[in-house]
Amino acid sequence: MRILFATPEVSDFVQVGGPAAVSEALPRALRRFADVRLIIPGYPAVLRGLQDLEIVGRCAPYASLPAFEIGLVPGIIAE
Repeated sequence: MRILFATPEVSDFVQVGGPAAVSEALPRALRRFADVRLIIPGYPAVLRGLQDLEIVGRCAPYASLPAFEIGLVPGIIAE
């Protein structure tokens, strides 16, 4: 099974409220049963803290959404 976990915050990178703790713990717990990937917005504070960010995709503007890039940081696996 493959799971894409999308969240606005995760304790490892950015925390505003309570959902960050759940967003940190749940994907880690699910990793025993599935291939779990986590996607979070590229907040400036998050991007400043990352090294080796590789742009792996670009999306053109659509409707009222702006264009954006999708980045991958290889090797980030938190236990």
